[in-house]
Amino acid sequence: MRHFQRWLSEPPRNETRSVCDIMTTELDNYIGSFLLSIRKADGSEYEPDTLTSYHRGIDRFVKEIHIYTPKT
Repeated sequence: MRHFQRWLSEPPRNETRSVCDIMTTELDNYIGSFLLSIRKADGSEYEPDTLTSYHRGIDRFVKEIHIYTPKT
């Protein structure tokens, strides 16, 4: 989650709102962009399992603060 929050605050996003205050659709777009853009320190891409771990971590955080409730 730290990486995602840092990514949100960097240019060109410069997001100053808390994740809790971002609209669900906008947050969804941010998460997708984050997962497509993150790279290792050497510039190479992460393995799919690592991206899945990032996604699950963000998802867990979002569910804990009740931003997103899946449709059943």
